[in-house]
Amino acid sequence: MLWPSKASHPRRLRDSARWLVILGALSWGPSADGLAREPAESARTILARPVTQGPQREALVQAYLHAHCPRQLASGSRITPRVVVIHWTGGRSLEGAWRYFNRLEAEPGRAELFRQGRLNVGTHFLVGTDGAVVQLLPEDVLARHAIGLNTSAIGIDMVGRRAQDLTDAQLDSVTWLVRQLATRHPIRQVVGHHETHLLEGSDAWCEDVPGYRSRKPDPGPDFMRRLRARLADLALDGGPGGRR
Repeated sequence: MLWPSKASHPRRLRDSARWLVILGALSWGPSADGLAREPAESARTILARPVTQGPQREALVQAYLHAHCPRQLASGSRITPRVVVIHWTGGRSLEGAWRYFNRLEAEPGRAELFRQGRLNVGTHFLVGTDGAVVQLLPEDVLARHAIGLNTSAIGIDMVGRRAQDLTDAQLDSVTWLVRQLATRHPIRQVVGHHETHLLEGSDAWCEDVPGYRSRKPDPGPDFMRRLRARLADLALDGGPGGRR
């Protein structure tokens, strides 16, 4: 994945309101939520809209790792992705999701999340209901998106609040995106957020706080069944029930 560097795009990286094309968009127009992007029918373009990074975020990452995965401290925020975790955002707006993930610190109102670390939740990719794919973080940078797997997993968040909100366009784009990621990283498993607890005890898992676990419903068994059917030829490890 080509990720714009501060040296090559200093002005654009400072301006988080800009969309940066990193894989050759062809034609552009406003979508239903007002964001300019390539039409869904040719949505094989990844747009980069980086969230805020820098020394403050790195310090928050280090503090989180010190409590939750000390073995990762030497690498800092850099990870080697081996798993892809599929989520939904819990909202209806791609723009709203981006703004939430752009916060450096977690909401104090999410008491348990905040108590376990001030680093905000994050993701690597957002996928709009029209299939648009937006990248928020480089693929090898830690995002706080799945307890136990943050140091080994790329997160993909689809805009939506429930299984019924997820669209065929999102399934198409997530399928394509996972295939792209598998060409760049040693991806072994693709799991839903609701399945991540089943990887505890695998070498991808790192969570040292006793009892800090959660169960989530997203994106649900139907979406994952359909996604795995489309990825069957990749010969991944078979999901949570497979080899670890």
